[in-house]
Amino acid sequence: MTKTDLVKFSEIMTVVAEDFGGTLSAAGMESRFRLLQEYSIDQVSKAGTWLLKNREKTFPAVPTTKEFIDAIEGMSSPKVTPRSQAEIQVDIVLHKLKYFGRSAPIDFEHPITFKLMTTRWPYGTWSMHVKTDELKWFRKEFIEAFIAYSEVEQAEGKVLDGPQQLKELADMTVRAIQ
Repeated sequence: MTKTDLVKFSEIMTVVAEDFGGTLSAAGMESRFRLLQEYSIDQVSKAGTWLLKNREKTFPAVPTTKEFIDAIEGMSSPKVTPRSQAEIQVDIVLHKLKYFGRSAPIDFEHPITFKLMTTRWPYGTWSMHVKTDELKWFRKEFIEAFIAYSEVEQAEGKVLDGPQQLKELADMTVRAIQ
């Protein structure tokens, strides 16, 4: 946003504040404008509309700057939870097992799935020995392991990009040990 957007910004903030039964001081308005300046006036407007339609909290009366930022970022890139990703990835593994059996290529695109199916459950060996009645337990354990890896990678700020990066990580580990 630029200074030319200040009037429109003030209108948006005033309407949102009034709708929730609050008011904003001039200093509060200026502070919010500075903090939200990296976003476009259109994004701020859409976030205000989203908050008016979806905000469930009643305290504080005026949505915080963080609520606006979360609304903007949530609209621009909806977050997929690790659990949702895990559910999809376990279905991919089970689909491969069902249609290709143990001769399936180990070409899982998701780095965590690739890691799990080459280290924890080496696909070739696992696919030869897994029994149909064990698949419900596999599903549960895979999802738990996938979520754990996702959380660790988020905490460490890195994502493994599949076979090549795993090889590089292994090489780095070997060099560190030597």
